[in-house]
Amino acid sequence: MLSQAFRRFSPTKFCCLLAIVVLTPFAAMQRADAGEDYYKQACEKYEKGDYEGARHLFMHINKYAPTYAPAHYQLGNTLLKLNRLAEAKASYELCMQHTKDPALIKNCQTAVQHILTEGPKRAQAASVVGKAAAQLDAKASRDRARFERYQAAVAEVEKQRNSILNEARERVRKIKEDEERHVKEAEGSTNQRLRNLVTGERRVGLSDDQEAEIRAPYQQEAQKIMRIAEDRARVIRMPSVPTYEGTPPTAEDRKPGKEDDDDED
Repeated sequence: MLSQAFRRFSPTKFCCLLAIVVLTPFAAMQRADAGEDYYKQACEKYEKGDYEGARHLFMHINKYAPTYAPAHYQLGNTLLKLNRLAEAKASYELCMQHTKDPALIKNCQTAVQHILTEGPKRAQAASVVGKAAAQLDAKASRDRARFERYQAAVAEVEKQRNSILNEARERVRKIKEDEERHVKEAEGSTNQRLRNLVTGERRVGLSDDQEAEIRAPYQQEAQKIMRIAEDRARVIRMPSVPTYEGTPPTAEDRKPGKEDDDDED
């Protein structure tokens, strides 16, 4: 019956075919049906894609029934799914040591040959992918460093500009205070009587022209101060936007402590 089952073997249905076999090699376990239950559970996990769970159970079976070839074979299949090629090869070889079934031996030999052929290709592909990923990480790191230096330079320019403009605004504020004080003093010292041509209301104080004449030099001085300050601030140029090797970073991509002193712009 076992020989017939292996003749009809297919990798995806192997667990189900062996689930009905009497597991006589499990005499070392406390109960034979317990070993069969472990095997069924392992096969179910394999078929559902839970390869890590299946690996754990197949290894448990092999621990208590080290000569049971089908469990070694299924462990090899499971390890192959997990891309653990060296361990899979060892499991297939153990299976061949403990079975005389030609179909099972042939399947193991095919699997081992596949590992020997595909293993180096996978390793080479993984190496290429790893190098490419490392290069991308290095580029991203250099780009982040450029971005951080650029952001720091922009912040320094803005700080200097704001310092110049704030100083000018403070001077203008004081000029405005002097202006208002001068107007109030002039109004308080005049006896000039004025009449509103619209309402007819009379008052003592300065005419609009007189007030404007007092305010004019203060306003001109304030405008001059701000104009000079704006010119000084404008002279401080913003840094050029750096050239990035990859996708330009954003403010959210900044990582403190990342620097690249070997790659200055």
